[in-house]
Amino acid sequence: MTTKIITTDEKGYGLARQDLIDRITLYDVYCLKRGIDAGDFDWSAKIMTEGHQGLESKTDDELVAEWGDVEDGFWMMIEDQAYPYMLENDPMDYDPHQAEMEAQ
Repeated sequence: MTTKIITTDEKGYGLARQDLIDRITLYDVYCLKRGIDAGDFDWSAKIMTEGHQGLESKTDDELVAEWGDVEDGFWMMIEDQAYPYMLENDPMDYDPHQAEMEAQ
């Protein structure tokens, strides 16, 4: 089964739908935790009172647009090693050139 790539990140990794969901979720949890740790409960209170559209229910285009909004912050979080948990099977864990070499 081939995974459909729906966008490419600024580092050149092709991202499938689930990759976007996983990355955006990680960044949202990071932002939520940062806010709470700083005593800012506005976003968490808003989510609890107004709800939050689940990422699974968004279209591919909506996910790509949301990724565009958070990508810079995501990479800063990764560079600072400030992520609240590790992603599993993320494209950044693999060297894309290695996959090309193995395919030849």
